[in-house]
This record gives sequence, C-alpha cells and structure tokens, in this order.
Amino acid sequence: MYETTTFFSMNKQSDWQQGTSYNLRVTEEGVRLERTVRYGWQRDIPLQRVAGTSRIVNAALGPGGTLFLLDHAANVWMYDYINAIHESLFPKRHGLFTRYALFAATEDQLIVAERVKNPRITAYSLSNIQSVWELSEWRGEPLCPLALATDGDEDVFVLLPEQTVQEGRHRVLPAGTALVLLEIGPGGRIRHEYRDEALRVEEKSTLPQLCKRFFLHVQREGDLTLLDGDSRRLFAFHRRGGLSRRVDLPFPGLPSGLGVDKRGTLYVSDGRKQATGGTGPDDRQVRVYRSDGTPLDPVSGIQGRVDAMLCGHRQLLYLWNAAEQRLTVLEPTSRIQGSGAGGSPEGVYFTRAFDAVTTETDWHKIQLDADLPDETQLRVYYYASDHREVWLDQGTVLLDTFLHDDTVSLEEKQRRTRTLWHGPIVNPRDALLRARGRYLWLRIEWSGSDRKTPLLKKVRAYYPRTSYLQYLPAVYQQDPQSRDFLERFLSLFGTFFSEMEEAIDHIARCFDTDAATGDLLKWLSTWLGIAVDDRWTEEQTRALLKRAPDLYRKRGTREGLQELVEVFTGEKPILVEFFQYKYLMEKADIRRSMERLYGLDPHRFTVMVKPEAVPDDRSRSLLEKLLAEERPAFTDVQLVVLEPQIHMGSHTYLGINTFLLEPTLLVLDDRSALPYNTVLVDVDHNSRIGLHTRLGMDSKLE
Repeated sequence: MYETTTFFSMNKQSDWQQGTSYNLRVTEEGVRLERTVRYGWQRDIPLQRVAGTSRIVNAALGPGGTLFLLDHAANVWMYDYINAIHESLFPKRHGLFTRYALFAATEDQLIVAERVKNPRITAYSLSNIQSVWELSEWRGEPLCPLALATDGDEDVFVLLPEQTVQEGRHRVLPAGTALVLLEIGPGGRIRHEYRDEALRVEEKSTLPQLCKRFFLHVQREGDLTLLDGDSRRLFAFHRRGGLSRRVDLPFPGLPSGLGVDKRGTLYVSDGRKQATGGTGPDDRQVRVYRSDGTPLDPVSGIQGRVDAMLCGHRQLLYLWNAAEQRLTVLEPTSRIQGSGAGGSPEGVYFTRAFDAVTTETDWHKIQLDADLPDETQLRVYYYASDHREVWLDQGTVLLDTFLHDDTVSLEEKQRRTRTLWHGPIVNPRDALLRARGRYLWLRIEWSGSDRKTPLLKKVRAYYPRTSYLQYLPAVYQQDPQSRDFLERFLSLFGTFFSEMEEAIDHIARCFDTDAATGDLLKWLSTWLGIAVDDRWTEEQTRALLKRAPDLYRKRGTREGLQELVEVFTGEKPILVEFFQYKYLMEKADIRRSMERLYGLDPHRFTVMVKPEAVPDDRSRSLLEKLLAEERPAFTDVQLVVLEPQIHMGSHTYLGINTFLLEPTLLVLDDRSALPYNTVLVDVDHNSRIGLHTRLGMDSKLE
C-alpha cells in the first residue's frame, strides 16, 4: 500500500542536532529531558565529639574524605568521621602557625598558609609531619595569601596581591592592587600564573579585611574557579591557560563558600548572621547557578547561616556552621532538570523544515517511537506552508531562521508563533496530520517528573497522503463528512499492514545478536542449544551467543570454563586444580592449609573471582549454578569470592586482592611516635631509637 509513500526520519544524533532544543539532552539513544544533580542531606557531623579539641575554627578536606580540623588553639586534628577516629598532627603549642591560617590537603601533604604571624605557605608531609617546602616571598614581595586550594593531587593554588605596604600593625593593599593566582607544584616550584585585568582590589584594604572575601575551588581535571565575595564576580581560568569566562552572579546574600561539580554547576553558600529584615522567613540558602550564572533551584531543605563550604570527595558538599560546631554533609543525586529557576521538568524541540519539494502536498501522518514512563508526556504541534516565510506580529520572517536563532528566547518564540501551530497531539504513536503545504515544521514538547523523562527515539513524517479509501467505490467518497471519517478509520488498518510489511522487510534483524533484544534474544539462544537463565542480562546473553561456537569446542576444558565465567563476570577467573598444589602436601603444616583452602580431593578444583565480579547474592547464585552445570563430568567445583583484605591463613594473594603500601608513621599517642624505619631487635645498642629498643625493659616513653 505504501510503495508510493515517502517519509522524513529523525533517528540519529546527527539528525536531532540539526534542530534547536531547550532543556533536552540529545544522544545516540534518543532525546530526553536534561538531567542535573541535586543535593540532599546525608548526615550531620557534630565536632564537639572530637575529644581533646578546643573550639573548631576551620576545616579542610583530605584524601578519601578525611577531615582536617583547626581549633582555637591552632592545633590540627585529622578526623575520620566514618570510623570515628581522630588524632593530633602537631605537638601542642607548636608555634608554627596561628588559628587564622588557611589550610588544604593534597594526596600526601598538608598545606598551611599563615596570614598573621610571618605570612608564608608551608607544606607538611602527612606521614611524619615534617616540613617539605616553604615559600615566604614572591618576586621580592612578602607572600600574603588571600585564598588557598589544591586539586587533591599534588598542585597548590594560592591567591596573592602583587603589592602590599606595611602600615602600623597590618599590611595594606593600595587601591587598584592587582591580584594573581599562582599554581605551585611539588617542591614549592611555581608552575603557572593566572591573571585578569578585572581581578584587583578597587579600594585600599588591609589584609584582615580581605581574609573572607575570596573563595577558590580547583577541580582535579577542570577549570580553576575564583569568586570575589564583594563584587559577586566569578573568574574561571583554563588549567595552565588564561581566563575562560567572567560571570557576575545575582547572589542576594554574603558569600561564604564556593563549590563546583563535574558539570560546572556552581554552589554558593550564604554567611549572613541573620535573615534580611530579621523577622521574616530565613532566606539564607545554598544558591545554585549554571556555569554562565543562570540561577537554578537552591539546595532544598537547607536554610540558615553557613560559615564555610567544602567540596571534593565523591562530590559531597560539607557545610560548616561555626556557632553550632557542626558539619552538614550533602550528597548528590541525579534528577530531571527544570526549565529554569523553580521551573517544571519540561523541554521543547523545534525541527527544521521538512521539504516535500511539491507545493500543496498533503502530509499523511507522523510516527513516534518513544518510551513514556508514568507521569510523563510528549506533545506534538505541527505547521505546514508552501512558503518558508511567515508573518509574525508586524513583519515577515524566515521561520527556520527565527526558530533556530540562539539570540531569541524560547518564551519569545512560543509567544510569536502561538497562532501558527496545530495540535497538540498527546503521546502519539501513529497520528494523522491535517496539514497541506510544501514545508512541514514540528514543535515537540517533553513533560516529566523529577525522576522520570520521556525518551523519544525516532520521528517519521509521511507524505503524500494515501489511504485504502482509493480502492473503494466512488460512492464512499462523495460525502465529505463520511469520507473524512472513513479515511481516518481505514488508516488504522493501513498502519497495521505497514508495520507488518516493515517487519518482513527487516526480518534479517531478528537473526542479528547485536540488534535482537528481549525474548527474541533468548529465542536465538535456543538455536544453539543454550539454556539462558531468565536472570541473565541482555549484555551477558548477547556475549554468550557470539562466543558460543568457540566455547563448544572448548567445553569441559580449563580454558573453556574460564572463558565462560569471563562472559558472565567480564573478567577471567583464577582456576586452581589439585595438581598445582599436590607437591606441597609433603609438609604437614602446609598440608593442613591446603586442605582448608582447596581440599584434598584430586577431582575437585577451585574457581576464584574478585568481589566486583559478583556484587550481590543474586550474581553469586547465578555463577554457582553456571559452574555446577558446566563443570566436567565426575568433578566437583568450589567458588571463592576474594575479599580485598589481608587475612593470613585465608585466600590472600599479593597483587590480586592484597596490596602493600609505603611504610607509615607508627603513632603511639598524641605526643609520641616511632618513625617507620625504627628497628626493634635484640642485639647491641640498647635504648637507642632506630637501632635497638625494648619498651618496658631498657626503654620507656615519657
């Protein structure tokens, strides 16, 4: 029936990219609403519980989420809040820096920027708290840090004024003083300088006045972001390059911290002492902005003053409340992005004109291939004309040019074209069009929820109009009203037959393991005599089908079993047979270990896999069933899931599930420690640390 019908199709990423989209993500899979990251409460960390500390005045993030806390007495504590373990890093009354110091951490160093007593930057080794390098001046000027951050790896970034003068007790920055951002590598070597003409102090200021004005965030693999809290101006620099962008943020409060996630989304905390007006609702929130400064919904459920914000480990946000001595941890979750600040999850797409070449073409229908979860909706509007130009308001414009002009807002496009569109057609799968003209435009709207989004995979627009009505006697076409109804009624059967014909035309896809899905994939497995468990994923079934011929040739062999397990887990297992450890049975103590680990049955073998290969009980059960079915006749099999730990006498294998790291400091208490190279042996040189020490016998700790 449709041999004379043609269509325009959009089913590839390159097709969708020719149109214009708003709040939509275009991928090879299709088009869906843009996703974003929203933060929610995970836990509170009360720092009063850290024994031995006085009032905490500052905090920094270290490797693996470890916290470094600076208390009122200038003591630094390393705090693992997950395991409730803390230890002091410096002796009490050390005098190395004051409580006003800035500090940050790399993988193996603690970086301290002193701003009051002999301003300088010092790097301390986390293994023995020895000074690694120190900078006290830059280009002949005293080094006066204003902001400090690290990339979490090895590089340190510090904001400095280019010029300062001493006036009384404080160092002063003259009006117009330029600021520079330095990148410091290992050993205190300056790697790069970041500058911008707008990055300067406009008015004469003292260092204490600037201590809480600038906020710096550095991503391990990304831009450097600096926020000037007074002007609300944000500076982003390319790594080892120049200025990327300069953005003025519409932030209503007093900035107290800055965070940036992997998408470039900005998070700014509010450090005001009280809400505006003092009596109304608290409007102090963690504000969220796109990288261009466009406001998004603030972090929900978090209100009140935030004295500092930490961002780093696993993209968690840590909000510091000094008055309550509490850190609030926020964790990111993926959500559907709204169309604006407070907007609902909606998106809009405008196609470019489909050109049928012939004027007064009767467009037949559209077909959509889409996934529509509950609470989601697709709406299609259409417009057809013999001309590319249309009259909008007070003039004629090229419709394609207007719809795809990036300088025109979505609201203006919708307002000025509201009288053109026909529709909407809601959640269409196959819908007739009442459109005549050479050109056809579509406007498609997505509606979702905060967790669900429609996925539009393919759109087809058919032309010219064809119908089974042309095969009926003329009497059925004489009355316009009945003709219209009968044409729409017969189009249902036309759709059924066209789908049947298309399925027959593409029957070859049914025999392609890459194209087949669902029950069809399991049906293909029966052709090879493979009994696929219903709990197998499609990726596992597809991989098994592709390798089935080769696996049949190796069935019952060591190599064949390893490759079969690799199909299921993605990684080749370790297989241990009796003959491999038979020669160890001569010694009685080793024999007992071998019996416990592998058994003494010569017809038994052990298959060992890493824990990520079987992440849950369901996967383990499936693998055990697979091994039981595929093991050679008259043999027994044991499955061992290796644990990532050292446990002598168990399945611990160096380089496989156990690793030895660099030796570290042995801390005895908050005042005493032994270096890693101290040797305790029973030879000469009693009472000498590093040579010979017997605690409680010839040596004691004071």
